[in-house]
Amino acid sequence: MRKGSKVLIVGPYPEEEGKTRGGVQAVTYYLSEGLAALGDLDVHVITLVHGLSEVKTRKSKFGANVHLVPLFEKFGATTMYAIDTSRIRREMRSIDPDIVHVHTQTVYPLAALERGYPSVLTPHGVFFREYKLHNSFMGMLGCLYERNALRRAKHIILLNQYLVNSFGKMLGGRKLHFIDNPIDDKFFDVPDLTENGDILFLGVVIERKGLLHLAHAASILKAQGARFKVRVVGPVHDQGYLDRVKQYVADNKLDDYFDFLGLVSEEEVMERYARSSMIVLPSFEETAPMVISQAQAAGKPVVASAVGGIPEMIEDDVTGYTVPFGDAEALADRIGRIFADPEKGKAMGQRAKSIAEKRYRRSSVVEKTLAVYNEVLADAGK
Repeated sequence: MRKGSKVLIVGPYPEEEGKTRGGVQAVTYYLSEGLAALGDLDVHVITLVHGLSEVKTRKSKFGANVHLVPLFEKFGATTMYAIDTSRIRREMRSIDPDIVHVHTQTVYPLAALERGYPSVLTPHGVFFREYKLHNSFMGMLGCLYERNALRRAKHIILLNQYLVNSFGKMLGGRKLHFIDNPIDDKFFDVPDLTENGDILFLGVVIERKGLLHLAHAASILKAQGARFKVRVVGPVHDQGYLDRVKQYVADNKLDDYFDFLGLVSEEEVMERYARSSMIVLPSFEETAPMVISQAQAAGKPVVASAVGGIPEMIEDDVTGYTVPFGDAEALADRIGRIFADPEKGKAMGQRAKSIAEKRYRRSSVVEKTLAVYNEVLADAGK
């Protein structure tokens, strides 16, 4: 790209500098900061924010121009996000970008994808698969918007083959590019303070993440005489589900084996990574969870369900273990293997770290993304 080119990223983004909520905000933040840090691009971000009455702008740490656009609070999905798309397009025209990089599959591509500027789409998750969990009207609308976004995109950045298989014919005729999500470089610098028996579950507490299955595995490990502590870190988005987990923990006398920490500071997250002997993710559905990327960058083995894109991130018995979803016996067995041979666990983590350097380090992802931008611009005759 020529010096001074305007790159516009449209999607979820932290309202406050560096305070990411969820994986997609982390991706757009790290990518925009990596692009801005190059020093020769004019990087802009548009994101919708609750509670604003007018557009606000600010500079990010590395110089990206962040445009905070008021989110219309009512009837968004049922009106094709008419107010929100109008506001985003107005701001986009004022920026007049050379290329637009859209993230997610609902309001943002509806507003900014192929709207007079060369563009590329990065979908996050698979709406129609997650819809099966909730079977709601809003979920159905999300599926329709997802299909529309994929149909209109000319270039699509995907994380893995799992997404290709999931979207199937919806990707027909599109130019596909494969790039992993970037993570913060600080995860590569996590010190090794491993405490054998320290298990980290890091993520939003919802049924899809499978925390109850980890509790079932913990009950098996307890019966085998294992000494361990499960640290549950992350915001609670389904209190009813957490109550079920806690009830199971109490009924099976596992209170001394679980520590429910909730949402903690960034410093505490890094501390938990440093001290953990492994990260466990027993999810029902995942695309490319950033907790795995972060854990591998920190040199930690991961035990996770063999669902979605996870098998493309973990080489079984080499960088961690994968198990069938819901199989508590298998989950307990793989956790127990790391307990029994902590040196092998550390070796797995180091192999994972070496791979993570090439896949997830921000500079590597930025380089691959710029190559895609150049191809998009060439196709558009720019």
